[in-house]
Amino acid sequence: MLARGLSSFLLGCCCLLAFEANAQAKGIVSLQVENDALVGLDKHYTSGVLLSYFPLTPAPDWAISVMNDLGLKVVPDKVALEYSIGNTIFTPKDFESTEPLPDQRPWAGHTFASLAIMRKPKRLDSFIKVGDKLNITLGHAGPASGGEWGQKKLHEIIGSPKPGGWQHQIGNETTFNLHYFRKWQVYQQLSDSYELEWSPLFSLALGSPYTYASLGFTLRLGPDLRQDYGPPSIQPNYPGSSYFSPGHPWNWYLVAGMEYRYMHYNLFLDGPVFRDGPSIEKYRNIDDFFVGGAVSYEKVRLGWTAVSRSIEFLGQAKRDYFGSLNLSYYY
Repeated sequence: MLARGLSSFLLGCCCLLAFEANAQAKGIVSLQVENDALVGLDKHYTSGVLLSYFPLTPAPDWAISVMNDLGLKVVPDKVALEYSIGNTIFTPKDFESTEPLPDQRPWAGHTFASLAIMRKPKRLDSFIKVGDKLNITLGHAGPASGGEWGQKKLHEIIGSPKPGGWQHQIGNETTFNLHYFRKWQVYQQLSDSYELEWSPLFSLALGSPYTYASLGFTLRLGPDLRQDYGPPSIQPNYPGSSYFSPGHPWNWYLVAGMEYRYMHYNLFLDGPVFRDGPSIEKYRNIDDFFVGGAVSYEKVRLGWTAVSRSIEFLGQAKRDYFGSLNLSYYY
């Protein structure tokens, strides 16, 4: 299973490099791979891949207008865009079974594209910054997402057991989601070499596949934290950004945090909005705890995070765990 997760990451790295080679404008390309196999498991949220591009060119006028219309009062050089495409896969615990499993998490795949408008962290004083991000996501869940083909093909290549129940997956449905979050960054100088960052966060998502509100915070420890906002993640995980500044030449940090979510709607547990389909009774109060770190050398950043998620649905026996790898390149 670990080989499956590493194979996904290496395959994605090849895609990232190909994308970077063909990019016209300067920016940052970022690959995020989330997989339960990275912590030795294979169930529930089993796979996520996100490829992002953060151009360093000035934001268009319409993006600036959107942020101003939201009351954020931005200046042009503090607005940036971020483009992403991704895929997530969810499976029941007994993923080799070919029978319906009404008491387990439904099979589901989701492919999506996102556009984020970001107000870069604004300095409130010498030790506090605040930033905002509005993410608009259009996607498709069900057989047309390619989740079944992708998981079966990868299992075939690396010799893992064959998934058996994709014929019972959630049906085709288009998804549309608005996700806004605000993050405060409070810095405390610990010594001449190290500082600590406290980062409270508020987040709100509306639409499908997720509707929720969340509160969270992170702690980061490192020598030069203001060059990095924390690596990106895949919704509904704790949000970050592909942005970072090149190291000089080295930079690193350790991170720990948590997020509480009140989950009003989750397509992958509640089932589709516009059709009948497999579903299971969910819990609304969800928490994530995570630890990890990142290291950057000049124009490259590599991050790793381990996540522990609370029980999400009736009948789930234990918390879920998955790992996250991020590779970002500044060019």
